[in-house]
Amino acid sequence: MSMTLMAKAMAIKTGNPLRKLVLIKLADNANDSGECWPSYRHIADHCECSRSAVREHVGALIALGLLAKVNRIGTNNGKGNASNVYTLNLDAPVSSKNTPPVSAQTSAMPAESTPPVSGDGTRTSHSFDPIIDPKAVIEGYNDIFADLLPVATLDADRRSMINRLTTHMMSKSTGAFLGYFEKFRNTAPDFYFGGENGTGWHASFDYLMKPETLRKTREGAL
Repeated sequence: MSMTLMAKAMAIKTGNPLRKLVLIKLADNANDSGECWPSYRHIADHCECSRSAVREHVGALIALGLLAKVNRIGTNNGKGNASNVYTLNLDAPVSSKNTPPVSAQTSAMPAESTPPVSGDGTRTSHSFDPIIDPKAVIEGYNDIFADLLPVATLDADRRSMINRLTTHMMSKSTGAFLGYFEKFRNTAPDFYFGGENGTGWHASFDYLMKPETLRKTREGAL
């Protein structure tokens, strides 16, 4: 997360409140170089809107020159799905006459799908605090390792695994987990994905939650 980019995003007028929220969320996930790679689902969950709305507003931010998107593909024999890498450019002023219009079909999250907030369980949220979203971690794992590793579901044990591994992360954020998953996918030998014919042993979400696996991935020692 870049405090500088967050401040710049807050000051920019995008012509639409949801578009502004998407921009702020991207800045929240970005490093100091302005790069981030959150999934559409992760952005949609945090902005309380649909994935289609996120795609639309990301396209509008690109049209405004505030954002660049690069589709990144696994480098280890093309393993895994492509992932979008975003680079924020918040230094150039945006002219209101160049602001893309808002589609009438832009949809927010249905009210019935919004979980109620308990009055006695409400926690004061500070947008500058690092956020680990276990659901987004699981979804990111499933997206990145689709058709490569077993699908993972979130439960109490895996929440604990995520929390424990967070202490070993250099950056305490959901994006750090996604970056770790992508590095493992791109650098791990075929052995971890069932071997050359795909019928052998496979790594799993639980295996990736081991500090030793994180350390080996970080050091290129798999």
